Amino acid sequence: MTVLKVQGLSKVYGSEKNSAATWALENINFEVDQGEFLGVMGPSGSGKTTLLNLLASLDKPTTGHIEIAGVDLSKLKDEETAMFRRKNIGFVFQDFNLLYTLSVKENIILPLALDEVRPSDIEKRVSQVAENLGITHILDKRVFEISQGEQQRTAIARAIINRPKVVLADEPTGNLDSKSANGVMKTFSSLNEEYGITILMVTHDPFAASFCKRILFLKDGEIFSELRRSDGRQKFFQQVIDVLSVMGGTFDEPYQLNL
Repeated sequence: MTVLKVQGLSKVYGSEKNSAATWALENINFEVDQGEFLGVMGPSGSGKTTLLNLLASLDKPTTGHIEIAGVDLSKLKDEETAMFRRKNIGFVFQDFNLLYTLSVKENIILPLALDEVRPSDIEKRVSQVAENLGITHILDKRVFEISQGEQQRTAIARAIINRPKVVLADEPTGNLDSKSANGVMKTFSSLNEEYGITILMVTHDPFAASFCKRILFLKDGEIFSELRRSDGRQKFFQQVIDVLSVMGGTFDEPYQLNL
């Protein structure tokens, strides 16, 4: 079943009739099925952030349509969009976006509190999600008392507590050391493989991308290439590196994949 459908998506900053207009995205088309783990990669200025903002309904396309769970986002009013976003889209950010004055548990339950879910149901969901993510032992701690890896797992818990149709992740390992990044990506992989959670992740990191099942590569606002993982992560990792090299990517140091 298709969860996310993008058709003819374009985003222009400035007037289309103006020669100085910038095409951030042009004629993007793709679909994401339920249970997929899709990565989006590309150099700076390729349109990754613009695409994510459009999918999250934080910005509106110049042309084209985005459907999530069969709902055309362009047909929703502002208040309807906010409600739809809260119920159907989970977000994981590079900088975690947690409230440091709250405990881990209080951060996780925020979406449920906004939807006025019954306290007994909140407790059940928090218990289950915390156990799945291995953070039960830190639920009562404040955010500043836990590691960055634990903070990102807390953010993931908050993103999935409302059982969204799709989770959008923006450079989720960008602020993490290699050990924490590995733990977070294994968490994403487990949620996808064991619980069928649909994930779309924007990343510049081939290591993180190697956990995906499919990757779209953007260049100059258009889809440059697509990769599907058919074998192990080691081979997929190398295929990602090869595509990035063809795209003209330069690397400060060689990437290594530690399985």
